[in-house]
Amino acid sequence: MPTYYIVSGGFDPIHEGHIAMIQAAAKKSDGVILLLNSDEWLRRKKGKNFMSFDTRYAICSMLKYVIDVLAFDDSDNSASDGIRKIRAKYPDARLVFANGGDRTKENIPETAAANECNVELEFGVGGAHKANSSSWILKEWNKQPNKKSSANQPLITIITTTFNLIKAGRKDTFLQMVESIRNQDYPNIEHIVIDGASADGTVDLLKQTGVTFISEPDKGIHDACNKGIARAKGKYIAFLNSDDYYESKEVVSKTVKALEESGADFSYADMHILDRQTGQRTIRKSAWRACFVRYPINTPTVFMSKKMLEELHGFDPIYKASGDYDLITRALLKGYRSVEVPLTGIVFRSGGMSESDPVMIKEERIHILKTDCGLDSKQALRAHEFQFMPHRILKKLLAQTKDFPAKRAIVKRNFLNMINFVFLQIFTLRLKPGKRCFRLCGITFVKERV
Repeated sequence: MPTYYIVSGGFDPIHEGHIAMIQAAAKKSDGVILLLNSDEWLRRKKGKNFMSFDTRYAICSMLKYVIDVLAFDDSDNSASDGIRKIRAKYPDARLVFANGGDRTKENIPETAAANECNVELEFGVGGAHKANSSSWILKEWNKQPNKKSSANQPLITIITTTFNLIKAGRKDTFLQMVESIRNQDYPNIEHIVIDGASADGTVDLLKQTGVTFISEPDKGIHDACNKGIARAKGKYIAFLNSDDYYESKEVVSKTVKALEESGADFSYADMHILDRQTGQRTIRKSAWRACFVRYPINTPTVFMSKKMLEELHGFDPIYKASGDYDLITRALLKGYRSVEVPLTGIVFRSGGMSESDPVMIKEERIHILKTDCGLDSKQALRAHEFQFMPHRILKKLLAQTKDFPAKRAIVKRNFLNMINFVFLQIFTLRLKPGKRCFRLCGITFVKERV
């Protein structure tokens, strides 16, 4: 009984990953049968096809080890119809449906058809990880016509920090993030990944995607960010986490335009918050009126000049979650200018480090209020809990800024929060089980309920 391995795909264009998979399948079989996807399938997947079906069919038919190439109905975005056609054409053969390193039994739609047709499933054929992607190749190729004009456009560095992505279940979100950077319509981007010596297969994943990376021990996320800054060649630097992504292809181009035209040192924008549990989205806007007592902008949207980052000596690695709050506060108080980008094109998934330990975050924010803003311990605690500070200190801080976006709004909010705090100290009514508590001018009256 002959054994034939089945390999499906668009092969548009064919690349080394396809060849490796066909060669691996050939070593285990008497021949390889290719299921060739239609032009319509390619257009659904990538927007357009690079080569026609006839051209791809002619190329695939000439490949060594390939004994047959079949067209099939892929309108359901699976190779199920092709599996049935091969079984009908080769009823007595042992058939194995080969899958690459990015596939598992849980994420392929052909399992039912394979079981129905007595076709075996094999995974990791050609290597444990996806070696390349036709989509990646074409996206890089599509950027080539713009390379001449990129000489007149500043280089942008995007830094991603990682640690044990596979163990954390972030492989898919990481690949989505990488793809979102490659989808940008801006031609001059450098993407650097700083990995903290992962030991769970993350390094293999980084090699697979072809990103520029280093993997070595670090002292935390902000230490890793500083390593990225030191290696960055771009005029402007952004930080994009492994589970966030650029939804709009114009994020970088519109940000560069805003920075270059305004001469600002850093940019910011609104962003989408994606709830990991429900999938619901909300828009988080910048909150300059809460500046100093709260972090006012959205970190994934921030692009900063490398010059500013170097002059501020980057992130302070003593902070585990609030390094961005500290950095932007120091930048404002040193007179660095900001500009808003009119685009909500970045998606941030909730549930990261900044939400994981509220006690630690409170301690770090109070420390920032003391060291950066000059508040004493009592003032800092009150500023964190009631979101106001003494007016004279706020006035002094604002005087150190340049082109602050919302001076009147922050002063007004600070005053109203202070009035609310004073009111709570003078007049408080609390209901407790079995008791009615009334506080007036510091005197508390307690009366048992009847």
